[in-house]
Amino acid sequence: MPWGIYRLLTPSSVAVSAGIVAHSATGTTELRAMYGGLQATLGILALIGVFADGLYRPALLAIALVDGVSKMRVITAPGDRQRDSCVHPLHVPGARI
Repeated sequence: MPWGIYRLLTPSSVAVSAGIVAHSATGTTELRAMYGGLQATLGILALIGVFADGLYRPALLAIALVDGVSKMRVITAPGDRQRDSCVHPLHVPGARI
């Protein structure tokens, strides 16, 4: 959740870690939504699952359904020959994919 809030407040920080730059106000909004809002929301869902009795399973299901972004990164990055740990979370520096 803190990572999402940071990205929400400073969308230009994505340029450094992921090489993504917004060239318009629409691009900045998209960076805030995907790298800030979505990530913060997933963190909130995780906290709800931990602290709210009876909401553990619904929170896990919501996270599993909503977090298609990470799943698609894992699935598509090898085909795109990504070697960046920001894009491919399973990347180990120096390892061959």
